[in-house]
Amino acid sequence: MSKKPVFLFLALMFFAVCKKEPKQESALQEASSQDEHSSFVSLVSDADQKTKAGSYRHAIENYTRALALVPFSVECLNKRGKAKSALQDYSGALDDFDMAAQIAPRDSQSLINRGGIKYMRA
Repeated sequence: MSKKPVFLFLALMFFAVCKKEPKQESALQEASSQDEHSSFVSLVSDADQKTKAGSYRHAIENYTRALALVPFSVECLNKRGKAKSALQDYSGALDDFDMAAQIAPRDSQSLINRGGIKYMRA
């Protein structure tokens, strides 16, 4: 009996397993209680407004508080990274973008943000 079919089968199984990503729960599903959900949404909304107003330090504080409630929010990590980038904290921004990319490797926004920071640092 040839070993090729067994090897081919194992190779296909390996690629099938590697291709699957863990499902990322939305930020709304991760918040365990209604109060946490309301707080998370309120903090992110307030941080978004502060970002638009150019108050990046306050925005970072609120994004950080929101991440304490929902630590794996890719959207929140990307937004905090952008605020850090606006303050020229490129290493902090890169840390946030890297963490977001680790949570959701196929999230295009995280990859674009990482590339932008690496380009600016070069």
